[in-house]
Amino acid sequence: MLYHVKEEYGVEYSEGHARKLLGKAGLSCRTARPRNHEADPEIEVEFQRTVQKNNPS
Repeated sequence: MLYHVKEEYGVEYSEGHARKLLGKAGLSCRTARPRNHEADPEIEVEFQRTVQKNNPS
């Protein structure tokens, strides 16, 4: 994120200040959740179906 801001806009912010600015704008940083590269895709799909059935929010 900070690299993009520096390259795109030519300004540098510390990580803490960037998070503060995002918070003031009603935004936040999110990172991707790690995935198990050894997981069986079919079992994962079945698990997601089960979760959706049990929690139809």
